[in-house]
Amino acid sequence: MNLIKLISALSCMVASGWVGYSYHADDVTFEPVLAVLAGLAWLFTEYKDGSAEQASTLHPHDVAFGLRFKTLFDERSRRFLREHSFGQIYRDTQLHAIRDASEWRGPEFEFVNGELDNICSEVVRLSDELYEKLCTYAGPVNALNGTFSVPLDNERSADWFGPETTRRIADLNSLARQIAEQLDQFEKVFRRLSPESYRQYGEGAKNG
Repeated sequence: MNLIKLISALSCMVASGWVGYSYHADDVTFEPVLAVLAGLAWLFTEYKDGSAEQASTLHPHDVAFGLRFKTLFDERSRRFLREHSFGQIYRDTQLHAIRDASEWRGPEFEFVNGELDNICSEVVRLSDELYEKLCTYAGPVNALNGTFSVPLDNERSADWFGPETTRRIADLNSLARQIAEQLDQFEKVFRRLSPESYRQYGEGAKNG
């Protein structure tokens, strides 16, 4: 392919010289002009195709970790982060993805691709902050095993939250929405950089 590009570039140079010679000889023709334009167009197309191919090539680790990332933060988890208000009761199982991501440390949980790694690092940071605050703010709901709540029992029964509880709920909701936004961004970038593995994941999810 490099040899073809070299030949094309040399052809453009020869055609350009032909144009210059024809101009000075007062015998300008359209053939060399068309040859130059065609050669330049071909080179531009090859450059674009090569750039796109390079941009869509991910390290095998990135592909595997990207699919693992998508499996952890499935559609149910993303919907919870996008829509749930922590003024309402929630189940601890709904936060397993946040809990797991908050513990990600080391090269195993890093992307080689800088764009994906920046998104992942932000998801880990926000997940760690959200999970830590929930461990501080929330408590188990009486008589309901596996469910938790940020508002206290008396606040829920009165359907009125105090100023501190209201502030905490807003803080937690904001963190959850930020994570959801980062996950949406990850979907877009991973789909662009690894369309084949993204397509295979979608087919596997349907079959599963």
